[in-house]
Amino acid sequence: MHIGNRIFPYPVLNRNEALSDYVEDSVFKLEFEVDENGAPIVQNGEVIFKNLHYTITDATLTSLLEQGKLKGAFIVECSASVYRNRFDIGATPYDLKVSAHEINGNVVASCYLYAAEDIADFKSTGFIPEYAGYSFDIDKFDILAVDDGFKFKIELDPTEDDKVASIFTVVKKEDDSDIMSYDYDDKKIIVRLPAAYYDCYDNIKTKKECNNIAFAMIAIPALAGCLEDVCSRYYTIEEILDDQSWFNAIFISYKRRTGNTLTFEDFEQMSKLELAQMVLNSASCNALKDFDNMLLGGMNHPEEEGEDE
Repeated sequence: MHIGNRIFPYPVLNRNEALSDYVEDSVFKLEFEVDENGAPIVQNGEVIFKNLHYTITDATLTSLLEQGKLKGAFIVECSASVYRNRFDIGATPYDLKVSAHEINGNVVASCYLYAAEDIADFKSTGFIPEYAGYSFDIDKFDILAVDDGFKFKIELDPTEDDKVASIFTVVKKEDDSDIMSYDYDDKKIIVRLPAAYYDCYDNIKTKKECNNIAFAMIAIPALAGCLEDVCSRYYTIEEILDDQSWFNAIFISYKRRTGNTLTFEDFEQMSKLELAQMVLNSASCNALKDFDNMLLGGMNHPEEEGEDE
């Protein structure tokens, strides 16, 4: 959640000194290890916020944290992928990993402290002179410290996922049914959609944020079915690779995701639905998360917590 220059009716410690109501030697800042471009480390398709923590020097706020009256929240937002999520954060460093496919593009990471309960007569020796001697009643979920923090860009090479996505061709079938069908040849998996529903697909396929949703509804069930059929027709991986060129993308993606070479024994035993999800970037689960991000912003705002108490 980007606080910006929002004005509060009580003093707030802000990393931006121009917006802070505390003296200069009072510090609150979000910290994690970054690369030479000022972005978090990206490894194996994951964005790693390594040694993620905050630093705070104000004695009063530190005491409230130790008493459990304040809590920390770390927010990661990516408008390009409609991603927004909140994670716990404290003064003790830990490593947080987020799939780079979920936050591929311009990302904003921020941090704040908020009241975990009502706090009466809140005051600090760190207040600027204008607030010296005053006390304030703080309501639960009020924000008391802010670091709007980091803006960076995650740029993944899309060709890896495109290798799998490119094995599909979606075509229109001229009938009035409401049933999707599929088959495959040696080069492609062909998904056939009734005309009215093909038009729906045609509308959403241009929106990057809907990729996982489209894959979950169309590509994953079709791929799982084709994998089941191929497994029943062949006796070795080599035979499949020779006859079905589209399977090469599956073979390569499996190796990239797991670090292991796909053997026929493993292929026979594993769930074809799970394999389809694996090579298509866990699209079924990510589609649910994308829906959540679109509908709910992907997080429970602090003021929404405890509403049922």
